[in-house]
Amino acid sequence: MNTGNRQGRLTIVGAGLQPGQMTLEAESHIRAADVVLLILPTALAAHHVISLNDNFINLLDLYENRTRPETYKAMAEAIVEQVHQGRNTCVVAYGHPGVFVTPTHAVMRQLQEQGYSVRMLPGISAEACLIADLGVDPAEHGWQSFEATSFLFTQQSVAPTAALILWQVGLTGEVSLKRFVPGERGIDALITCLQQWYPADHRVCVYEAPISPLEQARKEWVALDELNTVQFKEYSTLYVPPVHRATLIDSRLEWLALNKSDLKGFEAVPAAPLSPWQNNN
Repeated sequence: MNTGNRQGRLTIVGAGLQPGQMTLEAESHIRAADVVLLILPTALAAHHVISLNDNFINLLDLYENRTRPETYKAMAEAIVEQVHQGRNTCVVAYGHPGVFVTPTHAVMRQLQEQGYSVRMLPGISAEACLIADLGVDPAEHGWQSFEATSFLFTQQSVAPTAALILWQVGLTGEVSLKRFVPGERGIDALITCLQQWYPADHRVCVYEAPISPLEQARKEWVALDELNTVQFKEYSTLYVPPVHRATLIDSRLEWLALNKSDLKGFEAVPAAPLSPWQNNN
């Protein structure tokens, strides 16, 4: 049971993807912490955090000679150790600290069960950046989101009338959990899988959010059947626009005693294009 009465406590904050995207609330927790544990991919991001509190531990050092699951376990153990020692501990993670940051969820569950005070503050994620950079709105057509390898390996129901987001497409089919590249046949298999719902010439976007003020977002649009010609990074995201628009179902309108003529207000709102901004700018 979470009683929140133990001496140590944990706050997990998001650093955003670039310096300057961290909230003032997150910065205040970093300043107040006894120790700060960093899960940040760039020296520039780490420098900003260290300027707020120089009592830090770089958890990325734990990647050396470990698989990813082993690293995540070691990170979780390092965080829990600081809290168990009674310290006001702050973990600073890249982007949003709850989005594809396995150790943060593991330690939250464990420490809450042990009665420690635990809190997570949101940050700007790659998904938030994608929405802004591609000019898309999840409310327009709907939004589906999967980790790419999990999507490939499992039975999923995909609605081609809604946008599809595949995270970590640059690791598709990589099952050794040691490398940061796609598996040997991962992208070809993903193309085959997606062609169950989308035509071969359907335009998709390989997206990477900028992680430095000097970078531009990567927005590389290609035909689905040409996806295997693209170079990926481990954090590349795939955006698949809807292939056609959803249609109204008369029987469901009847549940509400409505018909299509009652929906003129909805039809007056212009719909977004199915494949916005299909260029590399």
